[in-house]
Amino acid sequence: MTSQEKAKELVDKYTQVIWDSGSVVTKPLCKECALIAVNEIIEEWQNVSDLHSIIVIDDNPTNVIDKVYYHQQVKTEIEKL
Repeated sequence: MTSQEKAKELVDKYTQVIWDSGSVVTKPLCKECALIAVNEIIEEWQNVSDLHSIIVIDDNPTNVIDKVYYHQQVKTEIEKL
């Protein structure tokens, strides 16, 4: 999934949750919720002691630094929405 698709997916998910709760849905609120989530993910990946280490997700080896970079791109795309 591209970072742009992931950004839209996250904002859409928060839109649905807020809508289902009966609260007033605004795009800035949904974006802020998505940004909080992405910032938490980025922080967790950055806390890994060796950013150049390899992890395996769904049988695919991935560099931790690639995961940080991807989520930073998602954050940028959320901000553009």
